[in-house]
Amino acid sequence: MSKDSLLAAQYFASTEQKGYQQLTSSFSCFLFLFQNHLYLAITSNSTQKANHSGKLLRHDSLNDTWDEVYQLPLLNEDSSAYLTKASKSNISQNDLIHHNKIFSEIAIFKGESDNAPMLYLSLISSLESQLLRTETCESFHVIPKAKVEQYRLSFRQLYPFQNKLYASCLGRLTGEAEKWEDLPIVYVSDDPALGLWQCTSLSGFGDSNNKAISQMVAFNDCLYVGTVNLEQGFQVWKTQVIEPFSYSWKQVISKGAYRYTMNEFVSSMVVFKGNLYVASGRSLLAENNTHEFNTAPPELIRIYPDDSWDLIVGTPKFTPEGLKVPLSAMGPGFDDLEQSNFQCLLVHDNYLYVGVQKPGRFQMWLSEDGEIWETIPLEGITNYPQVELCAAMSTPFGLTFVFDTIHGQTANNSLSNTLGVNGLEIWIGKEH
Repeated sequence: MSKDSLLAAQYFASTEQKGYQQLTSSFSCFLFLFQNHLYLAITSNSTQKANHSGKLLRHDSLNDTWDEVYQLPLLNEDSSAYLTKASKSNISQNDLIHHNKIFSEIAIFKGESDNAPMLYLSLISSLESQLLRTETCESFHVIPKAKVEQYRLSFRQLYPFQNKLYASCLGRLTGEAEKWEDLPIVYVSDDPALGLWQCTSLSGFGDSNNKAISQMVAFNDCLYVGTVNLEQGFQVWKTQVIEPFSYSWKQVISKGAYRYTMNEFVSSMVVFKGNLYVASGRSLLAENNTHEFNTAPPELIRIYPDDSWDLIVGTPKFTPEGLKVPLSAMGPGFDDLEQSNFQCLLVHDNYLYVGVQKPGRFQMWLSEDGEIWETIPLEGITNYPQVELCAAMSTPFGLTFVFDTIHGQTANNSLSNTLGVNGLEIWIGKEH
């Protein structure tokens, strides 16, 4: 399929919004695939009284509807603890968890004690944390608390790789309940159902300025991780499993790919046509910092199997490897200074997609080779003039977008009767 015919060969159908008509507060959401079904987790950030923290909806591909299959309970019956998806752009150096937030992550993994691949779901509130496990998404079992040394662990990110489950974590000192502390350490387990975890790395890979692990991905038979470093710029590290639970980490990228604090963290990573693409990001809290530049559109780099790299979208720069110029001939943010972070980076039907959020509107770029880019016209997808991307995913059912319709305003300024003040639209691209 050529780039010119990509959208002509697809149509985006808005699915029925059954199961979340009453969402009238701010919310977060994420998509995942499990047992050949597409799921949407919708979670509330509201501080109002509620009897659950969010819902799991399952897509019925035959009828093109969404059915509620599970309500996520509040932790410790804490009415101020609501579930939200961890946002890599909300990372703060001093306070990564706020009182009314719950972070979540999911992974599909078959551990030593599992009879079949299970869905693992991590929940974190200001008061409590849980790691849940399910085979059906209709009932969940609580896994024993994970402890390593003096810390009780809660999981920010989960990633299965070579028959083990890897995690980046928050920790709380055993017996204390003041606040979670970010642990810039990669943990591993081959049997998470028993709560057994081990460290694979030094804290911050030996650099105290690495405050968190923001991304994990498998590439070239290695596990690659991206860090949050507000002082010197993000780093990328990799490891091979030398023998069971024996790891040797190597630094691949440092100093924010030599853009320093204008590339504070790795916002996303994806493998495309044999290379690893890494998107940078900058904390939304950077405007409160003392950095010289408060506007820093993101960059995109490409790492090769031999760990050399090229700049794809960004600012020309001198590096120890020589001059790096953007192979796309486009500056940071695809030549747009309004862009603060890339909202998504994904592969679908042999194309690389980058989602860009501008004030009040969303833009999608795609490339067949990672160097020549063009925008996709999205005007025909939604009737709302202003949207924000909540989630995007390549699925067997088509390329899927979830949009926040920003106060429910339609093109003629009438309020959405379906979702109230705020709402979601879900669009799935399908072949004609």
